[in-house]
Amino acid sequence: MPDDLDIYAVSGVSNAVKLLGNTSIPFKPSELKANYTELCKLSWQQVKDKYLEKLEEKYLKNMCFLGIYSSSLLMEGYKIPSDKLIRSPSKINTVSPSWLLGATFY
Repeated sequence: MPDDLDIYAVSGVSNAVKLLGNTSIPFKPSELKANYTELCKLSWQQVKDKYLEKLEEKYLKNMCFLGIYSSSLLMEGYKIPSDKLIRSPSKINTVSPSWLLGATFY
């Protein structure tokens, strides 16, 4: 993978990043995995205490899976290096990014 290639994460990966409060800066897949590995060690009560104001409880129960799945998908599925910076913006040139938009450009 070229070092100068910009990668943008959308949909589920973007949601996983935003749940941890990392919305404006690039992230590394290894950091995402490490953060969710720590989150998954928390008790259910600790997760609710920390994240319930950010997310409804019905979505909160999938947080651990979403984070580990997202980081694994990036590193193992898409073969993105663990230290590659990935952006997850809410807008790109005033357009909300989605997997459909990405497929169009692909």
